[in-house]
Amino acid sequence: MASRADRWRRPLAALVPLLVFAVALVALHRLGGEFHLRDVLAALAAIEPWQVLSAILMAGASYLALTGYERLALGYVHASLPWRRYGLTSFVAYAVGYNVGVAAISGGAVRYRLYTPLGLGAADIARIVGFCTLTFALGVGTLAGVSLLAHAGEAASVLHSSDRVARGLGAACIAAVTSYVLACTFRRTPVNLRGWQLEVPSTGRALAQVAVASADLLFASACLFILLPSSVEIPFVAFAGLYMVAIAVSAASAVPGGLGVFETILVLLLPTVPAPRLLGALL
Repeated sequence: MASRADRWRRPLAALVPLLVFAVALVALHRLGGEFHLRDVLAALAAIEPWQVLSAILMAGASYLALTGYERLALGYVHASLPWRRYGLTSFVAYAVGYNVGVAAISGGAVRYRLYTPLGLGAADIARIVGFCTLTFALGVGTLAGVSLLAHAGEAASVLHSSDRVARGLGAACIAAVTSYVLACTFRRTPVNLRGWQLEVPSTGRALAQVAVASADLLFASACLFILLPSSVEIPFVAFAGLYMVAIAVSAASAVPGGLGVFETILVLLLPTVPAPRLLGALL
């Protein structure tokens, strides 16, 4: 019985992202309403050259900030490598991980291939992957929390809830991040997790995780925000919070690059932006 279940588990796991992708395309079509490809292409053509250049710079800054994840993670496992080594590894790992999907596995495979010849063992590489994943989550929690607290009214209307619920969600996000930093401050004994002994990062490293991840995600959200039409009236901080939701859902979907899922979530969360204009910017 167990072997039969194992035989079905792998193909079913492969089918789930395909199913999510199909559902996202159907939802995107329904949410978009009546528009044609020419409308999307017209919106794309209307983007000014300075916007494209600014978006490229923001994307580059985001990838540069991602090397900060890698540096902090290497310090966490007490490894020292020159920037040209871990910077290249970071770029390739995130480029592959974000676009292939299941970033912890695909990006982890890249790190294993590139770090093993440099003397890092499988256990250290696994800790680096976990550390970087946690760093990303801290950035999402921080920006989402700040956005919900600072623009509770707008978030509430998008989420179809009350201001109190939006503020509560924002406070919960900030509380989770704060709890992690406090745990790193007051706990010095390792954490046992499924047979693994995990060293607790220092307070300075924990704060650096929050700062680096927040910077990375701010640059990434600015990359898209810059491309939106000037008629869009939404504060950047509020937009960044919505971007965090779209990023989290698309990452959880396991669809390569979040294709279709990311676009659907943003169209859903930004109902005041005409779908062709938003899709033109996304394209």
